[in-house]
Amino acid sequence: MIPTAAIARSRPTPDARVGLGGRKTPAGRVRAGRSLVRFADARALVQAVRAGRVGAGVRGALPAGTFVRALGAEAASVQRGVLLEPRPGRGVVLGPVGVTEGRSGGARARFAQEAAALLLRAGLLTEDPLIAVMAAGRAEDASRGAPVARSLAQGEDVARRLERQGLDAFPAGVLLEDVIHDADIVVAPDGATGNLLFRALHLVGGVPSYGALCAGTRLTLVDTSRARTSYERPVRLAAFLAAAAARGH
Repeated sequence: MIPTAAIARSRPTPDARVGLGGRKTPAGRVRAGRSLVRFADARALVQAVRAGRVGAGVRGALPAGTFVRALGAEAASVQRGVLLEPRPGRGVVLGPVGVTEGRSGGARARFAQEAAALLLRAGLLTEDPLIAVMAAGRAEDASRGAPVARSLAQGEDVARRLERQGLDAFPAGVLLEDVIHDADIVVAPDGATGNLLFRALHLVGGVPSYGALCAGTRLTLVDTSRARTSYERPVRLAAFLAAAAARGH
């Protein structure tokens, strides 16, 4: 699992400034003065990250569509994975969670590879990540219809692809409850399913969330749900990532 204690203590600093989308977006107990810069426009936020004026950006209350469009050509390669904390101090990345993401085995494998690389660069893993690849049923459910059989076969194929890249991955089927507490990365059957899992776990079940890492881009960005009442945790995650980048992780 991913240790989250250091993230929970992080805050923006002059050397690791954070941009937050939305002029009135609540940042909870984060006290950062001028190190937390607010942006009313998604394009301005992304440009500030790209230019290095802030070390990381948090979408905050900005609309998802404008945030994605602000990425320009990079938008097509970005897939998001939410950092959840199912146990205190222990996190797991679940993704992709964008409804148009992860629609093929190749896309899902790329998400896992890029998420693993991002976590390693940030110093959030002390050993090789454990990756659980989900599907729409148990291994013995392949006879229950072609959609289930295809999903199971794709899950096994994605796990093999990742293993060929030197990653520790395994097909987990539908058994989220068996992997959510032990894996570092959980790969959803597709982005729409990942979005539903995130909503069930966080918005309904109350599992804490630090926002979503944006894999597939070198820009340090944290995506968020506008259903949040406070953006404190995403700001702290962005501050941690910005500080890690400044240290050269």
